[in-house]
Amino acid sequence: MARGTQPPQPVVQLPSRGPSRGRRFDVTAKRLARLLVVVAVTVALAAHSHTLRDATRHLGRLSPGWLGLAVLAEGVSLVMSAELQRHLLASAGARLGRRFLVAVAYASGAVSALLPAGAALSASYSYRRLTGRGASRTLTAWVLVASGVVSIVALLFLGLVGAQVRGLLCSALGRLAGGAITTAGIGALALLAWTSRGSRLETISASVERGLDRADALLRLGRRRTVDQRLVLLSADGDEIAMGTTAWLGAVFLAAGNWLVDCAALALAFLALGVAVPWPGLLLAYVVSQIVVALPVLGCIGVAEGSVTLVLTCLGVAPDRALAVAVLYRLVTFWSVLPMGWLAWAHLRRQEGRVGLGSPASRDSLRVA
Repeated sequence: MARGTQPPQPVVQLPSRGPSRGRRFDVTAKRLARLLVVVAVTVALAAHSHTLRDATRHLGRLSPGWLGLAVLAEGVSLVMSAELQRHLLASAGARLGRRFLVAVAYASGAVSALLPAGAALSASYSYRRLTGRGASRTLTAWVLVASGVVSIVALLFLGLVGAQVRGLLCSALGRLAGGAITTAGIGALALLAWTSRGSRLETISASVERGLDRADALLRLGRRRTVDQRLVLLSADGDEIAMGTTAWLGAVFLAAGNWLVDCAALALAFLALGVAVPWPGLLLAYVVSQIVVALPVLGCIGVAEGSVTLVLTCLGVAPDRALAVAVLYRLVTFWSVLPMGWLAWAHLRRQEGRVGLGSPASRDSLRVA
């Protein structure tokens, strides 16, 4: 060894810091809440075992024709969800194939249904697939945020329509709540339009990127980028989304259509079992059940069926029939779509392996009108 040189120092790899105490407490609290909900549902089912037996008898009298229409309606709902994203992508001049976007909608739904932190990982999956087909990162991040906001606003507006049909907006309190929801919905759309310009768009994209990187890290799906790399990618995009009033209304109508067709699947579940449809309260019941299912703390198997059953029972549907309808609706919207979702995931995975995600060849599939 030459004089004056230092021997190489061994590289010591420090253990990565685990999640903070507050985050661990949050995760534990959510798990506890889910466990309590599952226990409550189990106790309720045990106490009403006769209701479960009667519901099973109703499921034995299933009409295949109405069931087929319900499955078809759920398929149309997913197509409309993909069409909403296609509509938003077109606002920046990017036109991705409809079949590709439908496949992504099915596959991301399957990811959301079965994996932990499903909603975040589903968004991350959609993000990777869209950017791999040539859509810029900034545009894709904005589309994911915009489609979520527009869908929530459309669902709230449908809830107002359902409440009006039930006569719940006739009181002063009902009108006040309706006005507040309407104002919040319009304000959310206005804020979304305001963020679709220049540096504000890049800020939204950076926030989404950080969230998606954290979602990927949950299951170690990929290596996190550094902040510097992310900023270079964003500054290279330079997108600006120009959507007029007509385009925004079109997006809201597509989102509302997605919810309405899914609500039609619930109505068809009634018809498939030969149960009278509670038409005046059906839309409101559907909206309430969707809001309950979307709550992150309650997102576990059995809660969706229980919430739909409870809401339908409040409408005056007999408990055994309400449970049968809820189970059938869940079979249509979840278990019948799941195989198609994983087939779509495998198809997209095969395409990615042949072409290479993000390669120039894959970007050739991006069609510009």
